[in-house]
Amino acid sequence: MSETPATFAALRNPLLAGGRVILTAQMMRLLVRVASAMLLTRLLTPEAYGLQGMALTVYGLLYMTRDFGVLTAAQQPDFTQQRFNAYCRLGLIGGLVLALLGAALGWPVAWLFHEPQRLPPVLAGMSAAFLFSGAAAPALGVLYREQKIATLAAIEVAAMTMASAVAVLAAWAGLGVWSLVLLVIVNEATVCAAGWRLCPWRPGRDTGDTRWRSLLGFGANLTGYGVTDYYARNLDQVAVGWSAGPVALGLYGRGVQITVLPVQFAIAPFTGWIVASLGRLRAQPPVYTAFFRQMLTGLLHVSLPAAIVCVVAPDAVVRLLYGPAWLAAAPVVRWLGLLLAIQPWLFAPVWLLQSTGRVRRLFAWSTAGMLMIATACFSTCRLGFTAVAAASALSATAQAGLGMLMCRGCTPARISDLLQPARMPLLLHGGLMLLLLLATAMGGGQLAWGCQLGALGAVGLLYYAVAFLASRRVRNEVYGHFLWPK
Repeated sequence: MSETPATFAALRNPLLAGGRVILTAQMMRLLVRVASAMLLTRLLTPEAYGLQGMALTVYGLLYMTRDFGVLTAAQQPDFTQQRFNAYCRLGLIGGLVLALLGAALGWPVAWLFHEPQRLPPVLAGMSAAFLFSGAAAPALGVLYREQKIATLAAIEVAAMTMASAVAVLAAWAGLGVWSLVLLVIVNEATVCAAGWRLCPWRPGRDTGDTRWRSLLGFGANLTGYGVTDYYARNLDQVAVGWSAGPVALGLYGRGVQITVLPVQFAIAPFTGWIVASLGRLRAQPPVYTAFFRQMLTGLLHVSLPAAIVCVVAPDAVVRLLYGPAWLAAAPVVRWLGLLLAIQPWLFAPVWLLQSTGRVRRLFAWSTAGMLMIATACFSTCRLGFTAVAAASALSATAQAGLGMLMCRGCTPARISDLLQPARMPLLLHGGLMLLLLLATAMGGGQLAWGCQLGALGAVGLLYYAVAFLASRRVRNEVYGHFLWPK
């Protein structure tokens, strides 16, 4: 056991520097996203967001297949110029196919949601973005392979900023839901242009036969995982839109957005880097396990405080971000705050199974999770969208437990490595949650929403200050994972 700390310490700085770059970039993207969301929700109606949510039931599914496994395949040891050429062709052809498929599915989806006039052109416009995302996949795969983390982070921030500015201007000009379509297209187009501009590789002459069967098989399992995972995360919105229409879906979707923001900007962006790092450590199981535990601990320290805010003060959060017209989304935020708390455990099986090449098992796990969530959401949709949010949170918790069992015995990590890293995060942030609930109860709901947020923030800062000053273990726990160097 003495080998692990020494070996991990030797690798620590080069391994974890990428995590700090990603964290900084995602904080910048989050600020841009929150600012644009605050502006767009004041310029657009719930109906516009409902139409976007209906289109996303198909666009989001196709989006999960946008790179056909190219990003992960580019991290494998046998990456060559020949394979890069194949990835470029696959990206271009696949992007065109996805764009045409998205446009063709507009009419069946419109029939499902009873929006035959407005929905097909919206979905066709959003699907045009696949032309750019497919073309960008090989360039981004090379940048990940060569650990150009700062370059990738700069591309993401620039794309988000430009797309948000265009969307806000379009909404201000009265383009309605089309401003949300432009948000998608401009983001993907910017990523594509910048990715190829900064990629050191270029397509060249083929030097031999391409093993298309192996390439497509690997990509097919990853694509299958992406599809089932997307629906596992979005079937609650499908159920609400199908049973209650665009206005209810618009309200529910804004509640979802609040709880998804920390996932999109503080958890999901680390997946590619974590998988690539774990893949390089497969031959050193003790170091692999130490790195994995540190990642899980770090992301729990990110997700749990955000989840606590959603559970304790959902009304105030909705008022701050969207205004009083969206208060009906507050119960959704509270229930999905519980789902936010378990997000690191939903991502952990992805890190472990992808890094060890167990993509078939990953696909099987996500399929089982999708079926559990579908059953829960569609069986409760007639009870209202609050019931759907509760069903989504509880069934996703069961999926996380199943993921732990699926990883057993096929990766260097054990069940204890999935559970023990959560001990201190749960104790630290669980105490904060109890304190904030007590403070809310003592306030009796008499404070204005701004004062309520200020009071809860002050209590939280005081709690953390006392905990950090009183316990060296707490300081080491919070500052000792990948987000900050020791």
